[in-house]
Amino acid sequence: MDRIKEIQQVQLQILKQVLSVINQHNLSYIAVGGTALGALRHQGFIPWDDDIDIAMPRADYDIFLKLQDELPEQLFIQNFKTDKHYPLYFTKVRLNGTLFVEERFQNQPMHHGIFIDIFPLDTLDINESLIKSVKTKENIFRRLVKKSYKSWLYKFRYSFKTAQQAYNDLEDTILQHQKTNGAVIGSIQANDIFKEENLFPITTLPFEDIDICVPNNIEQYLEDKFGDYMRIPQLHERKLHKLVSLDFGNTKATQQS
Repeated sequence: MDRIKEIQQVQLQILKQVLSVINQHNLSYIAVGGTALGALRHQGFIPWDDDIDIAMPRADYDIFLKLQDELPEQLFIQNFKTDKHYPLYFTKVRLNGTLFVEERFQNQPMHHGIFIDIFPLDTLDINESLIKSVKTKENIFRRLVKKSYKSWLYKFRYSFKTAQQAYNDLEDTILQHQKTNGAVIGSIQANDIFKEENLFPITTLPFEDIDICVPNNIEQYLEDKFGDYMRIPQLHERKLHKLVSLDFGNTKATQQS
């Protein structure tokens, strides 16, 4: 088994265990990004893809984040609230005892296990001003956690803030723009935006040896996100994580559980 396939098999087992908990609590989720594309185009992983992306409505996402004790003990729910060296505004579920160290995070003393991504979906009144504000505040938060600054001017402007303050500012901006209806649903930070009629009712597609939930109008979603999504990209167009370290640990026990 080559490296990508072995990564995918470990990620698939993490996904199955996460979905077991999600389903037990009647929470909603959808596959997004390359995982949604893989489900439609390949009935599983895109052959060269090395991650899994799902998203959950904010209320369900918040519930899931409190379910650490219900996951198998080898899995860790990672976000800034559980790992103060983690510089992203979404959640990963990591597998303890493994390593998937990305070049961009190699100096962060955080949990680096093999993971799947989970994004919150918010009902928002989205406009260009909000998108710009969220992207800017997300960038400030990430740089403060990583202690990485573009220039002395950037450091002068923002280093008086703590990472916690920057995180609170980012989250408050998103939550203050929540709407109950008449808005689009999505994750600004993941560039995933849905009209309600394209998202609901959620449907399913085969993904490897399971079925996963996907947006109702997945074709429109994929066209909006990727353009000609049925075209197989050239080798130089395929995006992978830049790894500096990979260790599968004792994943056989995980795959058999």
